[in-house]
Amino acid sequence: MRVKFGVGLWAYDALASFRSNQIHKHLSAEETESMLPALPEGKITGGFLYYDCKTDDARLVMEVLVAAVRIGAVVANYSPVIGMESSAEGCEATVQDSLSGDIFRVRAKRAVVAGGVWADRIENLLRPEKEDRLRSSKGIHLLFSRADIPMSNAAALIPDAERERMLFVIPWLDSVLVGTTDTEYSGDIDAPAVDDGDRKYVLDALNSVFDLDLNDASIAGAYAGLRPLVKGKEGATADLSRRHAVYDVAPSVIGITGGKLTTWRRMAEDAVNRLAEELDASRGSRTEHIRLGTSDLAALNLALGRRAERLGIPDASVSSLVRSYGNRALSVLDVAEETGLTGPLVPGHPMLAAEAVYTAHSEMAIRLTDLLCRRTRLALTNREAGLGIGSRAAELMAAELDWGYAKTKIEVETHRAAVELERGLSLPLPATG
Repeated sequence: MRVKFGVGLWAYDALASFRSNQIHKHLSAEETESMLPALPEGKITGGFLYYDCKTDDARLVMEVLVAAVRIGAVVANYSPVIGMESSAEGCEATVQDSLSGDIFRVRAKRAVVAGGVWADRIENLLRPEKEDRLRSSKGIHLLFSRADIPMSNAAALIPDAERERMLFVIPWLDSVLVGTTDTEYSGDIDAPAVDDGDRKYVLDALNSVFDLDLNDASIAGAYAGLRPLVKGKEGATADLSRRHAVYDVAPSVIGITGGKLTTWRRMAEDAVNRLAEELDASRGSRTEHIRLGTSDLAALNLALGRRAERLGIPDASVSSLVRSYGNRALSVLDVAEETGLTGPLVPGHPMLAAEAVYTAHSEMAIRLTDLLCRRTRLALTNREAGLGIGSRAAELMAAELDWGYAKTKIEVETHRAAVELERGLSLPLPATG
């Protein structure tokens, strides 16, 4: 087993062109246990240390959108495409504002369908007779408090021989992320959920590896996602390729699908270069020249630290701001200083109350679930999904967006229902006294 993993990690380092600061190395049992406090003593004989990256996919998407707007893009939220037409001269999409019901049309010389698991649905608007090109694979993750799974800054990739899977245990935000599964999915692509079998698999594997006694009540958050895999040979979705494909959908419309998060820039580059070639553009993709977040982390930390200290904002919140907003963290502190919202958005978590105001103004957060699911991730890391005692989320969004009591109640219940559906569990009831 040691030889097998060693060979695999040498290949991993080679594929990364040895660009990491350090290459992998073997660890003794004692070294492994010191890096993973949750492991029971004497259970393992050793491990390997290698280097990888982690991200917050929702925050990454937001940074991409912000960068796109800065260089001239127009972005629209809650605006699904409900119709498409195309010809050799160009294409037109019919788009509906799902909040107001208004319908408008967008014309262009070329369009790219980058719809992920929804790609077949969009392409069928142009070619209803075509065969679907995707198979969906469902993966789920559970999140736990760091008090329940003691972790250092090291993540763990643990072979679970009994279940013939790999178990990922990753310190993520202020929680521990555990997963993942890979099962074929044929349900509603708009609402994948964590089911009883998913939870049982992850909990059983986690308890077995770490000698824990975690159960459903221990889960702080959970989510399910779908991978758009390009159809190939028959068999399990776990065996399908994660490579992406750029292809013709209809005249003036191309599609891109497959791939994975770690290759998103390469995917974008391939699609843009294809468009540039078709339109005889003078240049292709510029993605290698576009930075996201910040270009000077040390200077940003210094500037934020000084202001945060003056405002009484803790270091954990400063780190959270840098991770979430990059250079724009300074703008969040502007809001905090102007409004006095320097305390937590939800007790026990580093996100600031000022983030509710900032995301409503600057990140198109117009629903409570936008703030809690896709801006701060409290729907994943907080057992009450951001709705517990002391939370200021609904109150601040209501004030910023001029919601009355009835609208605020609808937003709270809509968010609660969506989280419960995805987790497959009821949220804890508020404490009474």
